[in-house]
Amino acid sequence: MPGLRERFKQYAPPFIHRVVGAARGLLGQPPQEQRVLHGYDVFPEADDRPRLNLVIPSIEPRMAFGGVLTGLDFYLRLAAATGAQARVIIDDFNPAPDRSVLDAACRRIGLEPARVTVVPRATDAPRIGVGARDIFIGYNWWTMLNMQALVAAQAQAAGGKRAPCIYICQDFEPGFYPFSSTHLVAWRALRGEGPWWAIYNSAELASYLAALGVAPEEAFVIEPTLSPALRPFLPQGPVPRTRRLLVYGRPGVPRNCFPAVVAGLREWAASYPGAARWEVISAGAPHRPLALGHGVELRAAGKLSLDDYAGMLRGTAIGLSLMASPHPSYPPLEMAHFGVLTVTNDYAFKVMARAHDNIVALEDIRPESIAAALTAACARFEADPAVGANGRSHRPAYLSDDLYPFLPALAAKLALHWGAGG
Repeated sequence: MPGLRERFKQYAPPFIHRVVGAARGLLGQPPQEQRVLHGYDVFPEADDRPRLNLVIPSIEPRMAFGGVLTGLDFYLRLAAATGAQARVIIDDFNPAPDRSVLDAACRRIGLEPARVTVVPRATDAPRIGVGARDIFIGYNWWTMLNMQALVAAQAQAAGGKRAPCIYICQDFEPGFYPFSSTHLVAWRALRGEGPWWAIYNSAELASYLAALGVAPEEAFVIEPTLSPALRPFLPQGPVPRTRRLLVYGRPGVPRNCFPAVVAGLREWAASYPGAARWEVISAGAPHRPLALGHGVELRAAGKLSLDDYAGMLRGTAIGLSLMASPHPSYPPLEMAHFGVLTVTNDYAFKVMARAHDNIVALEDIRPESIAAALTAACARFEADPAVGANGRSHRPAYLSDDLYPFLPALAAKLALHWGAGG
């Protein structure tokens, strides 16, 4: 039976949740690890058929951004390649998850949605069955830590033979937090407990983590590729472009450096004589309009459909997108390949200008540096509005149709593990 806490979560009216949330805010939130780490009520299952389990916080449509979609797509393709049973274990509390995004991802790759079981979370310690040939795949640092109880139960069911767990590592997650207990706990997921395999979302991220001493038993790399949904809109040659500066603006995500973006834009508006003739639009997250001075305003585009976003890219002259991370973020790559003159930044092993002629990557994101790069890009566009169409990609994998070239090798290694009685 659900405990008092679970019954409260499920049945309390929304206004009660808001009151309790406000009270918690006044008292101070506990650190994230205390809010997301939990146990499982594990029981053995006699069925020993191979099964791949994705442990993911949420599959709700409102959470279906790039990382979630990449995680689901990779997992489902791996399930299809191995022929294993497929089970998605929801880590966030959600007694009735909406699986429409999951089902759509299944259909895109020709996998019958009914093949994939979804296990919701309705209690603090969800009851999960574990068999001898289960393999667990974590989506982020806390799912990796939470599923260690499931991995231990699998080893017990297999007579002590522990299967490798798999970490879909899409960024350097400890870097999402200041030096703190949460930072250290997130680091623990990268140390592993027993054998673990990494799926790194870029060679740059793999190099960065290797330099920090992270050493999985096996490592595979997903190279960034242009979303198949955007490919039909990719310009073939010059297209009409307006004096529009498109910003990737996410005020609530520190690694996207929104304060530096705004400071750079204000310096550009003050120093570039033609700034008032340019429209400055922010995409990524909603925010209030921001006056940049000298007749220039930064306006949020709001929620863009895929068609609207593609149209925005096709008609934009200049792009600005920053990210404090070793992983090459997607917006600058999308902008550059759509013919947008793009200003972004480097970090550690990430050298963005190597990806495309249209990219200028900064080592210094002080306002003067951002403004100078934007001014130079504007001058290039004013001199030749078709200049972005002449830029060439130097990242062949970005336009490849083979999203996971390592998939056969990974499936073969899993088959060997299962065939050895794992």
